[in-house]
Amino acid sequence: MKTRPIPMSAFARFYEASPLNKVTRVRNALLMAVDPEGYKVRDYYLDLRNTLSETHWRTGDILSFEEALDALVEEQEDSRKKGHYLAAGRAYIDFWKKQDARYFCVPSSEVEIAGLPVEVTTEVGMRCREGSFALKLWFNAGKPTRQFRQAVQFMTCMGRDGSWREEWQPAVWDVRRQAVLPPIPIPKEFGLALEGQSAAFQRIWGRLEEEGM
Repeated sequence: MKTRPIPMSAFARFYEASPLNKVTRVRNALLMAVDPEGYKVRDYYLDLRNTLSETHWRTGDILSFEEALDALVEEQEDSRKKGHYLAAGRAYIDFWKKQDARYFCVPSSEVEIAGLPVEVTTEVGMRCREGSFALKLWFNAGKPTRQFRQAVQFMTCMGRDGSWREEWQPAVWDVRRQAVLPPIPIPKEFGLALEGQSAAFQRIWGRLEEEGM
């Protein structure tokens, strides 16, 4: 298998998927690695994340994203996608303003799970009245599953290194519902379960490479 790390979210989605859907999850991760341009059409919220990166996450000013949102929505050719982008974008802006939040950058890190390199990335650092949070964004209309949240929480805690400040709290931001989700219990042997999932991921990856995807 490749040595380049896969995104944390890709492995979390693999972990939560049903057996048949696991193959699809690995195929998507493989496509992302070997053909990033081809993968872009499958990344539904790519344009939204890119716009946030170029505006709010670059300047720290929520108004820069607010001013860019309407143009971003209009650029989308599909009417359903326009609606999803507008709903997620407005919710992001409203929640940030309600919190009177301040942005900070959270460095990414890399962990290894049973030989599988994983890039741990939380997109947004939010400093607000409740504390300082390192946030993984969830844009989808449906709620994130418990399994996804557990995997993200566990891997983010694994990825904390010397560049993290002690007060930063890892969490998932459910953007549509304007909620920073609280920590959930992690079973004692969760790490062992992830190691088993890592082995399955790598086996599927190898077979897909052999078969030309």
